[in-house]
Amino acid sequence: MNSSSSIKIAIVDDQKLVRTGIAKLLSEFNEQFEIVFEAANGQEFLDLLEKHPVDIVLLDIEMPILNGVKTFRRITQDQIPVKVIMLSMHDDAEIAFKLLKEGVAAYLLKDCSTSEMVEALEKVYEQGKYLSPFAENAIFNGYDEQKKIESLKLQNALTERDLDVLMMICDGLKSEEIAPKISASKKTVDLTRTKLMRAFNVKTANALMRVCIIQGLYKPRTDDEIEGGFSAVEDARRERRMVRLRGEI
Repeated sequence: MNSSSSIKIAIVDDQKLVRTGIAKLLSEFNEQFEIVFEAANGQEFLDLLEKHPVDIVLLDIEMPILNGVKTFRRITQDQIPVKVIMLSMHDDAEIAFKLLKEGVAAYLLKDCSTSEMVEALEKVYEQGKYLSPFAENAIFNGYDEQKKIESLKLQNALTERDLDVLMMICDGLKSEEIAPKISASKKTVDLTRTKLMRAFNVKTANALMRVCIIQGLYKPRTDDEIEGGFSAVEDARRERRMVRLRGEI
């Protein structure tokens, strides 16, 4: 590939060392890739993009001022003709699934190999998409988990609050402990507990927890995670990462 047809790339990451490392890595393929510019955050990228168009942006997911998620959504909203490869240090299938579902062209972990990054850039440029084994697993698991939860809700007429109560019951909380967390009375929680046990065809909280673990609807949490009061469909590890992204995912 000659320079006139090289793939034009922008590297966006708040850590200069990361930007420099990626640029150096891709410089070994200087006839194939052209690093047009680097930026430290999403806003800087969007400002530079107006005068320096690129084909693909390697976009860090966590940055100050304007993070990767908000930047991607601005690109989508404004219909900017640039393909997004999201970069992350977190091997979090939940976040990857949601972003791939929204339309990012690829989701790469920062510890990926040189060959994988090169393959991703080539396939995104030529085909518009690249799915790594991690991304494929994220899509499968994300769809499977979402399907289980939606099926459970439909079959048993469960609400989001019912699912919140379900997780807290599985955490081992009593009705009087759950009530203030959902701004309800103990009686309401007791009724929800009965509804859930009926839905899962069990008679005790321990049996309810066991069924939820087996079905992949609940993952045991630490005391600190339980105290955080996170939602029933998100475990605390995922939630903390989303909080750092200002709840944008």
